[in-house]
This record gives sequence, C-alpha cells and structure tokens, in this order.
Amino acid sequence: MPSFARCWQDLALGQGVAVPGGRRRVGLGCGLMVVALVLVLGGAAWGVYSLAFAAKASDAAPKRSGDLERLCGSAQRYFPQTAAYSPSGPHPIVLLVQNHGSSSGSYSPFLPPFADKAGAHWSPKDLLSVQLVGCVDRVDDGPVIGQCQFKGETVPLYQARYRVDVYESSTGRHVTRAEVTGKRDTKECPFLVSWRQGDDAKVWTTPGFPQYQDAIGRYVDA
Repeated sequence: MPSFARCWQDLALGQGVAVPGGRRRVGLGCGLMVVALVLVLGGAAWGVYSLAFAAKASDAAPKRSGDLERLCGSAQRYFPQTAAYSPSGPHPIVLLVQNHGSSSGSYSPFLPPFADKAGAHWSPKDLLSVQLVGCVDRVDDGPVIGQCQFKGETVPLYQARYRVDVYESSTGRHVTRAEVTGKRDTKECPFLVSWRQGDDAKVWTTPGFPQYQDAIGRYVDA
C-alpha cells in the first residue's frame, strides 16, 4: 500500500498507472486511501455538525407554555423535567403557532375553543405533565380569501398552509410531521398586526382544532 504522501503527489501531478489510450489513473491502493479519507472527513464533519446543532437539555423547567417554544427552530432546547412520551395515551401536548408577520420563531399557544370537548390533554395546565410540543410554522401563503381593515388600510387575508412538527418535550425527539391548512374563514382578522415599511402587508387564517386533530390526533389521543 503506497503512503498517503505518495498518493497525494501522484494526484497533484496527474501521475499513476498507465492505461490504454495514453491516459493515467491512480492505483487501486491510492484510490482506496482517498475513499477512506473522504469517509473519515465526512464522519468528522457530521460529528461537528451534530454537536453544534443537536437539541440540548434545558437546565430549567418550563414555567409558562411560551418557554416550550425553545423546542421550535434551530437552537432547540428540550425539557427533561417534563413527562416522558408514554406508550399509552392520552399524551398532553402544547401547540405553538407562528405569530402573524413573524419569520424569526415567535409563537403563541393554541387553545382549543372547547377544551372540555377536546380533552384536557390538548390544553394541559400542568406544564410538567406535557409530553409533546407541536411547532406550527407557516410554509405557504395560500390563496387570498378576503380582506381585513386596519385604520383605513386594507390588507389581503390568505388561507395559509402550515407545517406541524411534533417533538417529545423531555428528549427533543422528533415524533412526526404533518401539514394543515388554515380555516376558510373570511372573518378571521387579527385585532392587531404589524409589518415593516416596504413589505407587502398580509394576514393569514390559522388552523382550527379539527384540522390539528385530523393531522396529529393519533399521536395525542391514543
């Protein structure tokens, strides 16, 4: 087996074993060495990436539902103080929906309008009992279905499309991903909305409880 230095020299100078047609190729030993080097460097790069971007444990237990949004986004934090995802349901979940006009990971908790009918596990009061966190991010504006009025400003209302990523709150493990669509409700205008000067002002409808239950209910109810 040739040395790495010799292989590198052959590659740099275009030298190797002569083959018909006057071309040259690097010998088998050098080829295997190059493949091994690529695999080692790739593994090292993946290890660095995993250490830098893998979810990390939070030292503090969540005190409000908004704390759980640290599971959403790139710099994830999970909460080992919360309940583990048990084999049998129901599994208490906190749904966090991306705020209007937010592109930086600002979320608000979703509360079912009829919590007693939905089940207490869809709006748990004890945050340490939470097993799942659902991060709801807008991925597409969708079609325009109406308009909203804000102090003389007319803003188009879109029926947006959302991605729901569900995580185990105690480990950060990704449980499932689903897509849901906002309600087709032309009267769903927020009380207040802000946008940066120069941007096109938009508002979006959000999913209702039936959409969430259809999309991820089997992970929450069962």
